[in-house]
Amino acid sequence: MGMPDRLPSLGGLSEPLGVPDIRERAERPPVVINNWTSVDVPALTRLEQNWAEWLRKPPSRIRTIANDERKARTHFIAKIPQTVGSMSVTRTNWEGDPRKLGPWDFYAGGSVEESDYPIYQATGDTFVIMSASVDSAHQRQGIARALVTEVQKTAHELGIKHIIGPFRPSAYGDYKLKVLAGEKPRISFEDYCKKVIANEEENKYKTEHKPDKWRFDEETGLWECDETGSWIVVGKDNDPRAFAIYTEPNLWGEIPLLSSART
Repeated sequence: MGMPDRLPSLGGLSEPLGVPDIRERAERPPVVINNWTSVDVPALTRLEQNWAEWLRKPPSRIRTIANDERKARTHFIAKIPQTVGSMSVTRTNWEGDPRKLGPWDFYAGGSVEESDYPIYQATGDTFVIMSASVDSAHQRQGIARALVTEVQKTAHELGIKHIIGPFRPSAYGDYKLKVLAGEKPRISFEDYCKKVIANEEENKYKTEHKPDKWRFDEETGLWECDETGSWIVVGKDNDPRAFAIYTEPNLWGEIPLLSSART
């Protein structure tokens, strides 16, 4: 099956999102969206704890982005007044052809540890949403909606032509664990890869990250760990040359731009 001529569009997002229920809006404190600053580094680092250890951005990279005025312009933090969410967006040029999209690693400029988005193009016509995080105690409260709306508004102000990002179904990691014995979804590409030493880091993750969730799928030869991605081990047990690769499949999707009438 060939690549589609257009990315799938996330319908219903062509107008500002906000919090949809008026009663909920009255009961909750307002969400304030700002750009990252160096003062926010500790709070943003705490938010990274929502991710598996191998997917966390280190404070040094967060600080590099926060101190770069151009990049900070497209990195958003949500407060009510405590920090409850963030969204990272990089900027590039893209002509609209899905066949010419690179993987997540390309737009990040490397792995999570390396990604302060060194290939950021200040005059690019496309926003690429790289990551989003909402504090677990404040999920399903419109935080992500507010962040996406701010991305849409900023895109309108800057004359951006496309807002794209890698997406996957919610709770995809849990879904994979439940269907280990059945047919698995096949997704067209993997947008993030991380390589680790199999007998050290991989075993450490098995012990410290949801240790009761790790399952080996004999059919595919993959380790599942209740995350979007999967691990494959290359090499024999106790071989110091063995390594493990975490691969995370996603699909590129496009968020509609705001209509001029609503900005």
